[in-house]
Amino acid sequence: MLIRASSNKGDMVLDPFCGCATTCVASERLERQLISIDVSFKAYDLVRERLTKKAADTTDLL
Repeated sequence: MLIRASSNKGDMVLDPFCGCATTCVASERLERQLISIDVSFKAYDLVRERLTKKAADTTDLL
């Protein structure tokens, strides 16, 4: 809800600690541009996996 309430389609969202990728998925679903940063390789793998699976699933939009 925070991303939807504070930005418009096409706006840029910055997530400097992307961790579990919730902001990444929400931004993708809400058609926002995204910059995500994390130092963990595990976070990178999780972001890649969640964006592949969850961003395409529109049955539970935020």
